[in-house]
Amino acid sequence: MLSRQDIARDLHQSVVKNRESRWWTERQYAERYPIRESDRALDNLFEVFNLDWLKEILDGWVNRRKLAHPLVNHLVPTGLHPLVILVELGKDLQEVKPLENFDQLVKELRDPSKFIAAWLELEMAAHCVRMGYSVELYPQIQGKTPDLRLCFNQEDVLVELREVHPSDVEQRCLETSLILLPQIDPVLKQGASVQIILDGLPSESQMRLLKRKISELLGGPWHEPIQIGSLRVWVKIEEKGTGSFSVVPSRDMAVSELTRLRRSIKHEAEQIPTSHSGLIILDAGTLQGYVGEEIARTVEKAFSKYRMPNIIGAMVIRSYKFYKLERESEVVMISNRNYKGDIPIHKLNGLLSFSRTKELVPQKQSLEG
Repeated sequence: MLSRQDIARDLHQSVVKNRESRWWTERQYAERYPIRESDRALDNLFEVFNLDWLKEILDGWVNRRKLAHPLVNHLVPTGLHPLVILVELGKDLQEVKPLENFDQLVKELRDPSKFIAAWLELEMAAHCVRMGYSVELYPQIQGKTPDLRLCFNQEDVLVELREVHPSDVEQRCLETSLILLPQIDPVLKQGASVQIILDGLPSESQMRLLKRKISELLGGPWHEPIQIGSLRVWVKIEEKGTGSFSVVPSRDMAVSELTRLRRSIKHEAEQIPTSHSGLIILDAGTLQGYVGEEIARTVEKAFSKYRMPNIIGAMVIRSYKFYKLERESEVVMISNRNYKGDIPIHKLNGLLSFSRTKELVPQKQSLEG
């Protein structure tokens, strides 16, 4: 059995080897991103997550002083999945690099315990810059530090973001997707979009059966769920020319996550000084497109109970990661009827196009162009 020191050494060598090989320049990856675009993005990425950082992170993990950093899992392998993660992260870093307090964001991103939250802050800040908003990272206001300040014609909106941490349900769905990905990969390369819906968390024996049956399921179409013991599984396949894949909970499972939203809204609102207009942004991955109306009702109940007169509204992001339903908006924006400020919510419409969805394979027209 390998020791932690052995594992850390192997991880370090793998990352170094990957960087030196410049594997992203191979033809199959250059079809996803032009080499110049990948190089520029990855230069920004490796400037932040450099080899000194990697050594410090791995040493801390070996000595049990630090948690494992989530990004290391994407730096070790090659393939479309890590390529898209790393290039998009690098492009966002390039976008926000000129902003004041960028160094503080880098510090948060490098910290294993803060990376997930900081990643959302980075993506939103980069989106706002692209939309033409004036953006400030971590403004100091009345003893509090919101995540962002957006400026509109001398009017400020303070933004507090929160990644609603993955529940057991979401974590198990992610683990299931990683187990099934090798069997799904050939279909993805043909441009199919695959979504697998679970009505429960699979046991080890059900997981083994599902892994064996996945090729049969992909040969559908299946309009009814497949029964694997007590577990029901739906498979949705669309020929959209963009390879995407997701394992998600059923609607009934997802609805149970709504109570976590209400608590998060109240907590985040407390981080914004009452003298300033604010917006709450929550990323709730478990709610992937199933419960739009329920999300709105849950947020409205929170505003009704806690009022929050300085909060313009709340924006809930249903992260799809690598799968998106075409007729569903990824963002649900709900206004606060108790808001007493002067900034209409439509001034924030540029945020409605925010997306965390990543395409594993580019659109067909991009390949042909």
